Amino acid sequence: MAGRLGSWEEKSINLSEDLYSQAAQHFVSSAISKYADHLRSVFDAADDAFFDLASNAHSNSEQNRLFEAMRDIRIKRKRIEQQLQELLQSNFNTPQARQNIAQETSLSDSSTWSMVAEENLEEEITLSSMAKRVRQVLGATFTQFEQLVTSGWPALNPEQHFTPIDPELLSKQFLTVAGALEIGAQEKLILIKVFEVDLASALEGILETANAALLRAGIKPATARMEKTLTRQTATSQPDESGKTDKPSQPKQTVTQPAHNSPSSIFTPSFAELRKLLTINQPGRSHTPREHPISPVKLQELLGSMQPPASDNLFDSGIAAPIKLEDAIAHLIQGGETRFSGLSANDEDAIDLVSRLFEFILKDDNISPPIQVLISKLQIPIVRVVLKDPSFFGNHRHPARQLLDTLAKAGTGWNNAEDRQKDKLYAEIHRVVSKVLTEFRDDQSIFVELFLEFSGFLSREEKRTRIVEQRTREAEHGRIKSKNAQTAVENYLNKKLAQYPVPENIRCILTQGWSRFMFLTYLKDSKDNRWSKATEALDTLIWCLQPHASEGEKELWVKKVPPLLKFIKSGLQEVSYNTERLDTMMADLKSALTNAFKTPCTNDLSSVVPTDAVDLVTPQPPTEDEIKLSPFLQQVDNLEIGQWIEFYLNNGSKFRCKLATHIDDGDCYIFVNRVGLKVLEKTRRALGQELADRKLKILSREPLIDRAMEGLVQNLRKISGQRA
Repeated sequence: MAGRLGSWEEKSINLSEDLYSQAAQHFVSSAISKYADHLRSVFDAADDAFFDLASNAHSNSEQNRLFEAMRDIRIKRKRIEQQLQELLQSNFNTPQARQNIAQETSLSDSSTWSMVAEENLEEEITLSSMAKRVRQVLGATFTQFEQLVTSGWPALNPEQHFTPIDPELLSKQFLTVAGALEIGAQEKLILIKVFEVDLASALEGILETANAALLRAGIKPATARMEKTLTRQTATSQPDESGKTDKPSQPKQTVTQPAHNSPSSIFTPSFAELRKLLTINQPGRSHTPREHPISPVKLQELLGSMQPPASDNLFDSGIAAPIKLEDAIAHLIQGGETRFSGLSANDEDAIDLVSRLFEFILKDDNISPPIQVLISKLQIPIVRVVLKDPSFFGNHRHPARQLLDTLAKAGTGWNNAEDRQKDKLYAEIHRVVSKVLTEFRDDQSIFVELFLEFSGFLSREEKRTRIVEQRTREAEHGRIKSKNAQTAVENYLNKKLAQYPVPENIRCILTQGWSRFMFLTYLKDSKDNRWSKATEALDTLIWCLQPHASEGEKELWVKKVPPLLKFIKSGLQEVSYNTERLDTMMADLKSALTNAFKTPCTNDLSSVVPTDAVDLVTPQPPTEDEIKLSPFLQQVDNLEIGQWIEFYLNNGSKFRCKLATHIDDGDCYIFVNRVGLKVLEKTRRALGQELADRKLKILSREPLIDRAMEGLVQNLRKISGQRA
């Protein structure tokens, strides 16, 4: 019988692998092609970046170093691109272990950049941050790919292996293979940052094609496999009535956090560890086995009868309040015709911990109150899950936990003032919660199914939002740059015209015509420094319009005027300034210049030179208010793009929005709503002041259950410390 079972499992695995192989034929070549396009753009952009840096280098040695980096990249880029494409092909053929990626893919011992060496810590941090940002952009599309590949490829264990196009895997492979480049540490970091640009958009196309192919091949989420994994984890860590595990000789379970949304700094304890904290917290609590505890089946039936009904009315959201399950269950047991004496210690602790968890969730200000109400309805279903599978507490990849995290994250940007009946997001969260309440009995696959459905919904919504956000960012950057250009032109012209006498007709040409050309060059300033040329032409013109006495100045005047007139005419033509009278205006300008040349010099104008003097500004010590505001300004400086903020308005209401972009040139922070439209604009100081006045709250980006578990553990330890 065992032999038959083993044979059946082997055939099942082979069938699943065949499905993956068949699906891979339809998207791997396309993925490699798109990745190759991205790599070409990376090295093209890196070449441009190093050229720009070399052009503006502060020393010859710095310039030579950058030019050498450019030369080395140009020589070796084809080989590197080819090797990276081969590695991507290998990723789809063989699961890549999460450890020692650098060693496995190195070109040679001498050229490999160690990913764990102390001197390369900055590279490691940069890679980690980059991978996290890319995963956040990809969102549910990447999560769906993880689930499908895990289902269709039994050889891949998500706890031990990367998925084939995990951003962390690709970035480590890129840095390792690029170790063949003989460039410095700073140049390496520049290359990494260039690699990140447009990586998310490149991977998004790959992921969408791959997901579609995997689904067409008949691959579905690994529900059975996931349940088997969870059962195996539970079997090795399930505590008995005393809080001890069935197999104490087994090594302690190591939980790998999901790649898409989990910081490694958060400690997630196991159920056994939480029970120990409860015991310390409640010394009078007995963990001795009860004589006739309620059976697991009867307890599940009892909880099912207590589960709140689903409501079709979107407005019928009720009040967010945790249910005191222990008291309710005890009352039902005592009031019924049953021989059960109560809950087992194990079940009692599980219910207590979930109740405490939901108490924290319902006090968490990061979740919008209407979404909080919907999530609160899932308390009893989560209790039923935990009673069967306590690994919920220690496993970040538990399907019920992932669903809760995703629902909370999606609802972070939801505002109370929004119309629930017309809002797609609220309706979808309501649908998910209602389906759990209606259909969940004991099969946890419903959480996997709903997680993937909701993730797919979010992916589509986020894709539309990203497009709108990008347009908003571009529009705001253009607006601020135009505003800065207008201010720069006006300030420069007003300063020059206030310093030196200029004929009225020429002043009109400068303020109405040349100012347009200066504005255009400011906006389109590039490697040829057209803004500098435009301001230099203005300085030269004003200098030439002044009388000069010395022969040397007159000789200089004669050399400067012809090319100056040609440049001014070309600039006015470029902005189409008064084309019908352009020749007349140029004749007036020549006449004014000639008159200035012929006019005797009565004043000493030798100090008037065609360059702009540098104004020296004496730095002022910070005021007392600025010192007090400093820690809050530091928080503002640490804000990341995509961070959600809650503002407290004067009328007592609250408003949530997301940081879309920070424009340094304009000291401007642009905030958008859930659909990507601009709703707010603030300066750095204004944000710092609102933080100081507690009119602004920076919402947490950590997963909901991670925050709740951290709060639960801290609270238990705090109470335990007080008792001690």
